[in-house]
Amino acid sequence: MESETKDTPTAVQSEQAKENERLPDAKAGRVIIRNLGFDLREKHLKNLFSKFGEIVNVNVPLNSTDNRSRGFGFIEFSTKD
Repeated sequence: MESETKDTPTAVQSEQAKENERLPDAKAGRVIIRNLGFDLREKHLKNLFSKFGEIVNVNVPLNSTDNRSRGFGFIEFSTKD
């Protein structure tokens, strides 16, 4: 006789918690920086924040009409720490 396993909410949550422990959060080290000057570029953010850890990616969205910074940016560090 085969034993039946039921997916109870607790069992499902437990499996999800285990999966989350195995897979790193893709955005765990991502930080948003606000109130930036409109002439600021990605290289400026990278230079300023590189002393806090290894930077994986820097993004400063630009305004499409005048190619200036929109006043915020994103920095992604290699770790959450």
